[in-house]
Amino acid sequence: MRSRQGRYLIEGPQAVREAVRFIPQTITDLYADTAVANPAIANVMREAEAASVPTFAASAEVMRAISSDCQGIAAVAELPLARGRDQLAATIANGHLVMCLPQISDPGNLGTLIRIADAAGADAVVIGAGSVELTNPKVIRSSVGSVFHLPIVTDTEFVAAADRLRAAGYVVLGADGHASQELPNVGALQRDRLAWVFGNEARGLSEAERAACDELAKVPLRGHAESLNVAAAAAVCMYSGLA
Repeated sequence: MRSRQGRYLIEGPQAVREAVRFIPQTITDLYADTAVANPAIANVMREAEAASVPTFAASAEVMRAISSDCQGIAAVAELPLARGRDQLAATIANGHLVMCLPQISDPGNLGTLIRIADAAGADAVVIGAGSVELTNPKVIRSSVGSVFHLPIVTDTEFVAAADRLRAAGYVVLGADGHASQELPNVGALQRDRLAWVFGNEARGLSEAERAACDELAKVPLRGHAESLNVAAAAAVCMYSGLA
């Protein structure tokens, strides 16, 4: 339905606020339960009106019908949210740190990973065709607005994307629990351009994805935990080597 209508839903005060601040021109309408004494909603409404975003007051019943997760405020925005794979080369041309996600299945994980990339100062996120849809409402919510902060390229074929990154001067570094190199002792972290690759939550990197990486590295596990959640591992990796 999102693809057919060319629109997607943004839910909650934080995500709507960031959409108003970063992509106001794409918002077609914004709905809020202004009867609720919520300063966050009132502030977003003021910013939206200042940015000439069409705003509408709605009852609590209407807001629940729009979304049970919107916390009293929601917006509708026009697609596309992301860039297509044909725009990959231009997107990464002037960057230094990129996050690559070939096959992330869980929308909460994808949103959290994008938030981590944003927090770590990544220049772009590259999402594989095998991943969950970027405009899934849970992706938007769990990113807490980070989907609006940095360029995101979707529908990529990872091996081809890795070749493009390499041609642009990036070292393609895969996070793999079976790698021989442990953080922080990885030479690739000293390179000027680095593309971190994080695999599927359940399976990790596939054999083909590992082969497409220049190097592999793992987060050392000092205790008895068998592994880390992909988002936790990504946070450690993305901050490794940063000044």
